[in-house]
Amino acid sequence: MATFHWTSMSVHAERVLCPPTGLKGCMTVASYKVYQPDGPWLLFATGSRAAGGVTTT
Repeated sequence: MATFHWTSMSVHAERVLCPPTGLKGCMTVASYKVYQPDGPWLLFATGSRAAGGVTTT
């Protein structure tokens, strides 16, 4: 989906990915690091820019 470079203290990272020239519709990809007893989980969410804000997919 996207490559993220985590720092040791960060729990959130976000990137905007746009398609090649000629295509429309950039996507925002967010990742959250959630610490659990069995180790950290990485959660990913995507959304696209719409006229009224961000819509999640």
